[in-house]
Amino acid sequence: MEFFLRQVLPWLREIALISPLIPITVGLFLLKRSKSLKFRLVFGFAVFIGICEAASKLTVLLGTRNNLWISHVYTAVEFIILGAIFYHSFKDSALKKGIIGAGAVLLVISLVNATVYGDITQMNSMTKMAANTMLIIFAVLYFYKVANDLS
Repeated sequence: MEFFLRQVLPWLREIALISPLIPITVGLFLLKRSKSLKFRLVFGFAVFIGICEAASKLTVLLGTRNNLWISHVYTAVEFIILGAIFYHSFKDSALKKGIIGAGAVLLVISLVNATVYGDITQMNSMTKMAANTMLIIFAVLYFYKVANDLS
């Protein structure tokens, strides 16, 4: 166990830190060829993840005591970007309105969690739980759509 903690874990942390560079690099090569809005949203999501990873590493290197505020921003923006991808994947207007409504609800939950029930320097567990639950529902709806639309 000591070998893992001293030798392997630091390398795994560094690999995890630079892992967003792979989709960003591939996306840069494919960006000129692809005119798809969904591709651009996925590429933007990869860039956003890279920016958040860099900001997290930078705050640690600068010696800040708490960088959990990044998680609050990340959760809300992640849900908006993924919601936009799902929004453009559906044709049904009711589902599109539901995605917009879910985004508004999540932003309210995020603001309430960061101000009333907690602090921006604390983990945003309630917001993450709500966002992930809604994203799971979107994914199930998308797979249901794909299964019923085999054209």
